Amino acid sequence: MTSPRHVLLVEDESAIAELIRTALDAAGLRVTACPGVQTAGRAL
Repeated sequence: MTSPRHVLLVEDESAIAELIRTALDAAGLRVTACPGVQTAGRAL
């Protein structure tokens, strides 16, 4: 396994969720909330 080349530090989980939404939106994908869906063990 290689080391990551870029490290992104964020202050809270909501910022991570917002980054994911922004990146997917930029790629032309839509993000919708689904009850019970979890990422990395935490609900978004």
